[in-house]
Amino acid sequence: AAGKSVVALTGAGVSTDSGIPDYISGAWLKPGVPVTAYSYERFLSSPQCRRAYWDACDDFRGVVEAARPNGGHRALAALEREGWLTATVTQNVDGLHQAAGSQMVVSLHGRINRVSCLSCGAASDWPPAATWQHYDLHCSACSGLIKPAVIAMGENIPPIAWQAAETVVADCGVMVVVGSQMAVSSAFELLMRTRQGGASIVIVSLDHTEAYAWPGDNVLSFKAEAVLPALALLLDCPVTPESR
Repeated sequence: AAGKSVVALTGAGVSTDSGIPDYISGAWLKPGVPVTAYSYERFLSSPQCRRAYWDACDDFRGVVEAARPNGGHRALAALEREGWLTATVTQNVDGLHQAAGSQMVVSLHGRINRVSCLSCGAASDWPPAATWQHYDLHCSACSGLIKPAVIAMGENIPPIAWQAAETVVADCGVMVVVGSQMAVSSAFELLMRTRQGGASIVIVSLDHTEAYAWPGDNVLSFKAEAVLPALALLLDCPVTPESR
């Protein structure tokens, strides 16, 4: 990295071995409900769509709560702990990087285990089960509408998260892209910024890398949970054993 930072940019592929489906794959959506019903615009305008969005997020949250960090998450935490990795910017909302021990994590798309006010941004724990099925939830501080704290289709990334990501990649010498198809424009923009800054790119992914890999990139077409622990081993970074 020639004295510059090393940043990991992770997507759904780093969490699939933990049993978490791709958030944008539709696995968490209700059958028969159009995908457009889950957009940010529809959340704001339709009580029925708000109920559907809350229900779907609650289903996804249940999957996340049962999941545990896999070898890929733990390896990234070990690389950070030993000083090889500066930070992890993730598109995932599952919190597994933090659960594995990573300290410098920027969650671009929020966290599924939290809810937040769309007006003042105040965050809190999830409300009692099924309350959203009966009425809209409003902030006790400003009366703004409360929503699960994950980015919906058409919703902007919170400025604080985006600024943190920009800061992290500003001095990037090596970016390790793990398990991302770059289907989201924000992640692709961060990748392009690092390219423009002259950073080396390492891609760890099983599929669709042809959409964004450039000549000269180091592309490893293997699962993250195989590559990342091997990298940690090569760099003499002990990986924390899997918790039971």
